[in-house]
Amino acid sequence: MDKKAWIFFSVIVIALFGVLIYRSQSNKISVDNIDPYQIQKASPENGEIGDHVLNPNENSLILIEYGDFQCPGCQSIYPVVHEVTEKYAANVQYVFRSFPLSYHANAKASAAAAESAGLQDRYWDMFDMIYTNGSEWEDSGPTERTEVFLKYAKELGLDIDKFKTDMDSQRVKDKISFDTSLARKSNVNATPTFILNGKKLDSSEITDVEGFSKVIDEALKEAK
Repeated sequence: MDKKAWIFFSVIVIALFGVLIYRSQSNKISVDNIDPYQIQKASPENGEIGDHVLNPNENSLILIEYGDFQCPGCQSIYPVVHEVTEKYAANVQYVFRSFPLSYHANAKASAAAAESAGLQDRYWDMFDMIYTNGSEWEDSGPTERTEVFLKYAKELGLDIDKFKTDMDSQRVKDKISFDTSLARKSNVNATPTFILNGKKLDSSEITDVEGFSKVIDEALKEAK
């Protein structure tokens, strides 16, 4: 390669590198001015998809879980959380935020399936189906997992064309990225991680309903 060709090649490489940096920065979601411990409303940053809240009540405690649908720990704690949120329905608002781990191949896809169902007001129904049927999709390839999620969508009576479109939409990707950014701002580095009224909970204290209840009861006393 002569000198002119080398210079031309170098200019092209630098230009391409600059484009990649620009795109990376332009797609980056800023949460600098956002309080991660509060319930998030729909906004441009989260794809106009706000937090999904179980037991909404402004006067209740806020329990936030950062989870990964493919995470074995999240799957094992799911029944406990289900029972606890029913037990404290009048006192605790439960928010689930996706924090898909990079080494779980189907984590983002399962999160997208839940968010897409949410756009048809069936987030928690899909949430339950994904968690309770993990063995059907967690080890599947891209085609197979999509077929499983479409099966769930059909069982829930969703608009399938809309569901498929939403699964690959930018707004759903933005919501998942937004949740992940909030997790990082909260110094979350593992799943499941629970935060109750701004306080990160010790995972060793909430392995069962009894332990979770004790922590919540103490927080309720402090809140009075």
